[in-house]
Amino acid sequence: MSVVLADKSLGNLFSLYRAVSKRNPKAFAVENRFCSYVGCEGSVWPNLFFDFTVVGISQEVCDCIKVEIEERKLASLLIMEENKLNLELLKKNGFFPVDKWVGMTLDLPKQYKSTGTMTGVALEEVGDNGDIDLFLEVVSAELFSGKTLERSVFASLISTGQKLYLLKVEQEVVGAAMTFFDHSGCAGLYMFCIRKPFQRNGLGKEFLDLIISRLSKQGYDKLVLQATKSGFPFYLKSKFEVIQNYYLLMKLK
Repeated sequence: MSVVLADKSLGNLFSLYRAVSKRNPKAFAVENRFCSYVGCEGSVWPNLFFDFTVVGISQEVCDCIKVEIEERKLASLLIMEENKLNLELLKKNGFFPVDKWVGMTLDLPKQYKSTGTMTGVALEEVGDNGDIDLFLEVVSAELFSGKTLERSVFASLISTGQKLYLLKVEQEVVGAAMTFFDHSGCAGLYMFCIRKPFQRNGLGKEFLDLIISRLSKQGYDKLVLQATKSGFPFYLKSKFEVIQNYYLLMKLK
């Protein structure tokens, strides 16, 4: 993997996808000469084509993906860097943008200690126990419209040292997040969310601050993520810097 900063955001994400496909019997990977695919039976996540190795999208690439979708019955979701996008050609082949993510990064201060002042707020690490079901409940409701997430996928990530967190206020679960670490030396933040009834009251900032403090103590100096349109203003205000844009596309016809 390139160590160029512009590649780190999706590099960490791609490592996460590969970790899921390698360590869970319900997940699987498909590789071809243009890209990779990760899927999981009975789960809304992750199911998509990723890591396009070509400089730009050609008709040959589109044909290959369409064959994979039809013959293997794969989901038709793609994630692609903006600089590889040939939108006119993709639309001609039935692939249309459904979302846009912004790759962002934050340099972590050394030995950072959370400055949070909200009372009754606690960051709890999720183990392979009942708490994992609380984590899935929050993430499913806030990020995946209530659709099913495969429990064993997240249990296997925990078993390899990845971290799942719950944010609690007076013992009530109000948020969830996951961090993923790969060989690039940076940490990735995923599935960060606050339950709707508790949004816009400073808990997101408090949650992020607690996670940054934990990562800093563990010796990580960089955090990467992919911000959605709704989350982008929050991360920008939290001093994350933009790397580049990424598009999610789906075959709609």
